[in-house]
Amino acid sequence: APALLRTAVAASAAMALLLGGLAGPLVIGLFGPPFAESIRVLQVLLIGTVAWSAAQILWLYASGAGRLEFVLIVLGATAALDVVLNLVLLPRLGVLGAGIAATISYCIAAAALIPLFCRREGCTIGEALFVRVGDLRRLVALVSEIPSRLRLRLGSQEQL
Repeated sequence: APALLRTAVAASAAMALLLGGLAGPLVIGLFGPPFAESIRVLQVLLIGTVAWSAAQILWLYASGAGRLEFVLIVLGATAALDVVLNLVLLPRLGVLGAGIAATISYCIAAAALIPLFCRREGCTIGEALFVRVGDLRRLVALVSEIPSRLRLRLGSQEQL
């Protein structure tokens, strides 16, 4: 389970870094200069997306471990925090405030769920979150199989 969490966090972080770096050209290219303000919002939300990818795995893990009540408390509390942060940040920062509020909530949800995961798995937070070379090799192998799997699926559909 720690390898799955590490790999998912690493993959989502890599995608967030890539998209965050391309945010300016993508937003301006697709929507034009009037949407330039949304570039920072997108970049802030990408940080939250990495935390949310971890939180989703952690909440499913905790639920499967019979700790659904804990998950509901964490998700309820972070949803309430998101509302409060939006009430404070939206008037001051506009849509950027909403992005910051969501990102903070996602990070807190992941931070609240990871200790349970680490206790049950007998690992440290670092072992649960920081990718290893072997994890990257497995990820590259999985990604390299995608084209052949797609060809197999498309070929079997054509026979129908």
